[in-house]
Amino acid sequence: MELPANFFDGATLVVVGTGIWVALKYTWEQARDYFSANRETLEERERAFEGKRDERIEQLEAEQARFTEKLDRLTQTITHQRRAIDWMAMEIARLDPGSKLLTRVNTILGLDLPVEMEALARKLDD
Repeated sequence: MELPANFFDGATLVVVGTGIWVALKYTWEQARDYFSANRETLEERERAFEGKRDERIEQLEAEQARFTEKLDRLTQTITHQRRAIDWMAMEIARLDPGSKLLTRVNTILGLDLPVEMEALARKLDD
């Protein structure tokens, strides 16, 4: 099929050019609308994810605060109990330096009561 010699003259050129322009414009608008809608969908998903993430972070921070508080209470309790055990060990060392109970307590707790404790206990008796 051969084009007529005057195909690109005058109105034919304008019509073909306009057709190409309309097709390009339509394609551009469709692509823009598609990507715009896709962007909105992605932004909605991102906002939903960020909301869930922030909520989970708050839950974890509250849980961590509870654990920290519980750990602080346990540490304080252990410190008080350890102090009481040390005082009892000192009293046992003062009353009966060669006590088998004191030896067992030292072994169980890993206490290394020095010989100076006996001397200290004797000074307290005096």
